[in-house]
Amino acid sequence: RSHDNEVSHQACGIVANLAEAKENQGTMVKRGVVHHLKFAMHGSSSEEVKREALRAIANLSSDPAHTETIIGSGVLIPIVNALSLKDELCQRFAAMAIANLAAAGQHQEKVLQEGALQPLLTIAKRDDADVESRRYALFCLTNIAAAKRTHEEIVTGGLVALATGVARESDDFETRKSAVLCLANLASNGANHVALAEHDTVSVFLENLFEEDRYFCFRSVAGLRGLSTSVDVRTDIITRGLNSLLELSTTDDLEIQHEILTTLCNLSLGGCIGDNPLSFVEAIKMDNLVSFLCSSDATYRLFGAVAIGNIASEVSLQMPVIKSGALNPLIDVGNGADGETQRCIAYALCNLAAEDKNRNAIIRDGGLHPLVALACADETKDRTAGVVALRGLAATSPEARRAVWNAGVKEALILGAAEENLECRRETAVAMSVLALQEENKVD
Repeated sequence: RSHDNEVSHQACGIVANLAEAKENQGTMVKRGVVHHLKFAMHGSSSEEVKREALRAIANLSSDPAHTETIIGSGVLIPIVNALSLKDELCQRFAAMAIANLAAAGQHQEKVLQEGALQPLLTIAKRDDADVESRRYALFCLTNIAAAKRTHEEIVTGGLVALATGVARESDDFETRKSAVLCLANLASNGANHVALAEHDTVSVFLENLFEEDRYFCFRSVAGLRGLSTSVDVRTDIITRGLNSLLELSTTDDLEIQHEILTTLCNLSLGGCIGDNPLSFVEAIKMDNLVSFLCSSDATYRLFGAVAIGNIASEVSLQMPVIKSGALNPLIDVGNGADGETQRCIAYALCNLAAEDKNRNAIIRDGGLHPLVALACADETKDRTAGVVALRGLAATSPEARRAVWNAGVKEALILGAAEENLECRRETAVAMSVLALQEENKVD
């Protein structure tokens, strides 16, 4: 608090040095050091004093346990103001401090509210700025992008263009990696997909899929996984990136493999599996999808069910599905899964039941119950699909007709007959007609 700039400069430097030791940080924050540093930044016109005060705060904020206290001290405003100082080291330490503070989700909006976005963008895009200043500015923007509620402002402010350019052109590995992470954060939100597509971020993620740094690779796959939820972007990923994703799907890194398989599951929606569906199935390896299906994680089970169902919608791919041994896991999981996974599995069985040669196996292995559940669903579309599949199975043989009836199809038929939808009533009538061909069913 000295009015002598040199004394204040040296004092702030000592505090900054002491704050480098993590063992000291808790005690320093508890004793109110941040308030003195705030006074030094407010009360001094010396950039040297401000620089050392900012360095001290950057060090103290490196431990997430202290960020709440630091933010509560009101020091954020002078830190944000320091981003616009002419001194590059002031800019760097200010960006470093904000990056640390923005790592905590509850503070990301506050950083934006204090006006940090444009100064950070300016530092990150300046060619004449030193590497570390640009790096920390981008770290900060990447941390802010981790919160979906900040996306509208930062995308409108120009972050997509900046991060895409840095990911393509920066010579600094850490800065490029942060740019890819930033884009992956934005790709997790469908509202950003148009902006990301306009800047061709698909190519950015594809270019970094095979980076030796596994975190870099993982974030590139995560970016593609986010974009793959968009109908408009799926075709682009298939066209340019399917072979690379399939090649990487055999990695020994389970976390990366799961991200890739999730991406491929998304791409399989609507039949987006390329010009040669058989090569897709051969490369992805059905065993991997079956392992998804049998996962203890409900999300992975759902993805596995969706992908297998989509693959089974292609008649030419049904034999590989059956040969992979996927039928039994489908049925086992379908008889005990959550509602949405059970529904997806029932649709997979509907697709498989369209082929005569699969029907006996579906009946024999217990596939009737998921189909009956689908035929009793609330949605007309689901009911119709279930009844159609059951009708097809019942047409296989007298034994099949009896098995379908014994599986509890009566409720589904009652619901279908009472449906307002003509197609559903028609399919229900045909199913009843087929079932009535079996002698025991007539009595029942």
